[in-house]
Amino acid sequence: MIGIVAGGGRTDKPMLKAGNAYHKYKAKRHSWPRGGMPAPGGFGGPPPNAGVPPVPRELPPGFENVLPSDKLAELRAIHESTTLSNEDKHDRIDKLLTALPSEVLDRLPVNPALEKLPEDVKQQIKSITRDKTIDWRAKMQRVQQYIQSLPDAIKRLLPPPPPPGFEYLPEDAKAALKAIQENPNLGFRERYYKVKEVMDRLPAEVRAKLPPPPPPPPMF
Repeated sequence: MIGIVAGGGRTDKPMLKAGNAYHKYKAKRHSWPRGGMPAPGGFGGPPPNAGVPPVPRELPPGFENVLPSDKLAELRAIHESTTLSNEDKHDRIDKLLTALPSEVLDRLPVNPALEKLPEDVKQQIKSITRDKTIDWRAKMQRVQQYIQSLPDAIKRLLPPPPPPGFEYLPEDAKAALKAIQENPNLGFRERYYKVKEVMDRLPAEVRAKLPPPPPPPPMF
């Protein structure tokens, strides 16, 4: 029930404020572009004209079972470096992987962001990312342009870009969030609180690196 307080104010202002914040967040959430350039080991990638995507500290799952030991050590050092910029990391990772024999590259796991795409689309992206005549930025731009040219039905198969701070999460938390995101039986409210449970279990030092969470869904 809406009441009036002294001075003519309404007693439901806190609820209205929370509801407005929720609807603004929901509108922003649904405006996120889909089909970004797949980030290393991540869900999706940055929207068009975005800055340099962050490189996670962890190697993409399955790489340690395929790469030669010397290349694996080199790749791990790049990922874990605290002195290299993200741009330098992308450049070195691209040069390292592009120089590998095709038979090694063929055994590397498919980026999780591409798993649901048709095989011909995967092959086209693979041909771009293996091109030795262009650098990683040009590859990212060409993949982005190619993805944007695809029919909407195919673009919808790609996950949205990962949320800010996603690169700081441990692999088990990333997997849990991915499962929540892909669960078609969850409504927005249920999904929000399941994500909150995952985030609340993170160590304090990880949570400190993350942006503030969105407001909770209103009770009505």
